[in-house]
Amino acid sequence: MFRFLHSPLLFFLCFFFTPSLLTASVLTALDPAFGRQGATITLTIRGSGFDSVSELIPDDPGIIVTSVVVGSSTQLRATIVWNASPGLHSLVVRGRSGDSNSAPFEILPSLLQPALEFDDPAFAGPAGRMGAPDAVGLSAFVFAPSQIWGNRDSVYFTDGLGIRRIDRSTNEVTTVPLLSSVPNGRVWSDGERAYFAEVRSGAVTIREVLLRSGEISTLVSIPTTRSDITLAEALWGDSQNFYVTDAIAGKIHKVNRGTGQSMVLTDFGQSMLFFSSRRVPINSFGKIWSNGTFLYIPVAGTLVRISTETGERTTVLSPLPSGFYGLIWGSGSKLFVIGSDVVRAVDLVSNETSILAGTAGQVGWADGIGGVAKLNFPADVWGDDRFLFLE
Repeated sequence: MFRFLHSPLLFFLCFFFTPSLLTASVLTALDPAFGRQGATITLTIRGSGFDSVSELIPDDPGIIVTSVVVGSSTQLRATIVWNASPGLHSLVVRGRSGDSNSAPFEILPSLLQPALEFDDPAFAGPAGRMGAPDAVGLSAFVFAPSQIWGNRDSVYFTDGLGIRRIDRSTNEVTTVPLLSSVPNGRVWSDGERAYFAEVRSGAVTIREVLLRSGEISTLVSIPTTRSDITLAEALWGDSQNFYVTDAIAGKIHKVNRGTGQSMVLTDFGQSMLFFSSRRVPINSFGKIWSNGTFLYIPVAGTLVRISTETGERTTVLSPLPSGFYGLIWGSGSKLFVIGSDVVRAVDLVSNETSILAGTAGQVGWADGIGGVAKLNFPADVWGDDRFLFLE
């Protein structure tokens, strides 16, 4: 039997040894308060009452918190992968005192809708005639296309007839009037201009084509170590810089777009040039894609990530899958690796790979979803905010 003892001493002891109630942390702001689906960002969390064991708890398991750094009792910094569906979400800070209030944030749609279905991929050709190549859709004549790029209004490609433009709203194909022949080399475009990079006459050269006027000019010429080789080089650009390969010297140059001044971003220490059995020069550098912070580029069978600031290199995937020959494109935390028969998606956080379209070992031409679609050695790839375009 229990008996209640009314004692002042007992009341005192109970009061003295009862822990004081801890106040939960308060979350006041997220910076930024939005993120692109699939992207990996650094998030700053501001508030009060954060402690050394504070962690972030999102409302969706697709939002992956890879690290949390407690800067002070009023600020946290976290690295987060926005893999959940687009829309409004929230998170709380959990510490010793429990959960904070929730703070909202928005996940924006991915810049590239997963290309699970290949629907009406033939924008142009092959029913046209050489004498009248420009027409609408399948009535246009296309001859040996080799490079592709675009913007929200148009898709451009090069073929044996020059630079061609496809109006994305009408599928009308026109030929861009050029003041001279199409430059050689691989291409990168900012939407209004196309830039071509190649080695010729002992220099890595970047040439600019104004797509509206057809005017062509040489922007950059960087000496290399051999003058007897002509070779297409990989190229990428942003608002401030170009990034261009030099396979002969085994280097990647960073070129200021305003001044034309160049520096070596990274040096692989060996030539990335080799020759076929018929002595045809081949570039071991593949296509470049960048998210602004890093360049991603296939190099001699390995997918490499390079800091655009320091030039530091890390290996993402090695060896690359069989049937791969240098074509990549990306969006957020996904990189798309284009092979002769399949499109693979590489998760840049976990480095896991999966097949997005096509079937390994089966080439062909067929529309469809996933493995039903068939590819046959695509020549190039470009992506916008919804699709991958294969040429």
